Order: sequence, then structure tokens, then C-alpha cells
Amino acid sequence: MLNKIIRKNNRLLAGFYKAGCSYRSLNYPVISFTFDDCMHNAIETGASILNYYDVKGTFYVSGALTNKYENNLKCHTYNDVVSLVNDSHEIASHLFNHRKCEELTLSELKDEVKKSKEYIFDLYGQSKELNFSYPFGSVDLKTKKYLYSEFTSARNIVTGVNKKKFDRLSLNAFPLYLSKCTEKQILRAIKEASINDYWLIFYTHDVSKNPSQYGITPDLLKFAVRSSMENNCKIQTIEQVLTNCELG
Repeated sequence: MLNKIIRKNNRLLAGFYKAGCSYRSLNYPVISFTFDDCMHNAIETGASILNYYDVKGTFYVSGALTNKYENNLKCHTYNDVVSLVNDSHEIASHLFNHRKCEELTLSELKDEVKKSKEYIFDLYGQSKELNFSYPFGSVDLKTKKYLYSEFTSARNIVTGVNKKKFDRLSLNAFPLYLSKCTEKQILRAIKEASINDYWLIFYTHDVSKNPSQYGITPDLLKFAVRSSMENNCKIQTIEQVLTNCELG
């Protein structure tokens, strides 16, 4: 019980920690499509859909899930993620072992980040600035403070858009889960971004005709991509957006 209270307070404190993390958004609407865990069908089907529309996505990878299964779904192979790099999609960090940050000591967190970076740098053949997504949306003050100097951004799972100024270590997002969203809800979020020049980040896991509760169908993903373009929103990776933003 006490641990739950401590974790809740740490999450609240993390929300207030924004020192040096305020960015000015762009003066045009932008949408990013992101995929957590790098499931095999998210690459095989999801990335193929983005490629068809000549846009790119951000794939948050946990290196330890390579050639593994999670929730009975096939994760990525090494060749899968190499194909993403070759197709100019962004590879970002989801920690190495896909663990909840709140359950890690600072030493364990540092080790997870180190291993994750090494895995991704090997894919790119060089070191580079990386972005991050909190596994399971798990974040506390310790994690956020440490990640400040380790990653350009960190995406959470708090539903919402990113307005004119946003916390780069707590990027809001909208779930593309068949169990949680409809075409109407997706279109409403896109129009909010389009009208106000906001940054909307979509996130999902698997992409298939029979997705898990954390995934989306190919048809609904296509709808989201087409609707973004029809509403004059630029589609960019997390890296591309932040490259064109300025500190507020």
C-alpha cells in the first residue's frame, strides 16, 4: 500500500518537472504515427502502409524482444528493424528489456538505457540523438530527471494533443487501438490538430485484421493516414518534428 502511494506521488511530481523542457510547436499542424514494441506485423503491415503514402513513422524498440513473443504476438527480428532504418523510418528507444521505469532503481535504469542505445546505434552504424517512449506509460520523477540528458524526447500514454508549448519529456499521444477508438474519434483528433496547428501523436502496437486490444486494423490505420493528409496535416516522425522546433 505504501509503495503504491509513493509511486503515485512520484508520478505527480514527474508531471511538474519541466525545467528546461518547454518547446515551441511549429506554425503548422503535424501528426506522427508511432508504434511501441516493434511487433512484426507493425513493421510488415504498418510500415508498408506508411511507405505506400510516402510518409514515415517512429518505431520504439526494446532490443530484448528481438525474435521473441509478447502477449502471444510475434515481435520483430533484427532484419525487421534494419528494414525500417533502410526505409528511413525512425528507430527510438523503449528501454532494452521493456520494463516499467517506476520499478527500476536508478542503476538499473542507467543500464537499460545504455543497452538500448547500443542496440539502436548498431542498427544505424553510428551514435545519434534518440527519442524515447515510457514502457507501459510508467514514469516517475527519478526517470524523468535522468532522461533529461539522455533522450531528445519521451512520449507518454496520456491522451491529448501537444499544443503551442509542450514538455518534451512528456509528449501526449492518442491511442490507435481498435478497442478504444472509432473513425469519428480519430477524425475529431485530427481536426483539432489541423485547426489549431497542434502536434498530434498517434500510437499503437500491432497492425492486423484481428489486432490485440493494443492494436489496430490496416483499414483503420489507412483511414488515419488519409484523413491526416486530407486535413492538410504534415506527417513527420518524432525526430523530424523536434528538429524543426525551438526551445520556448
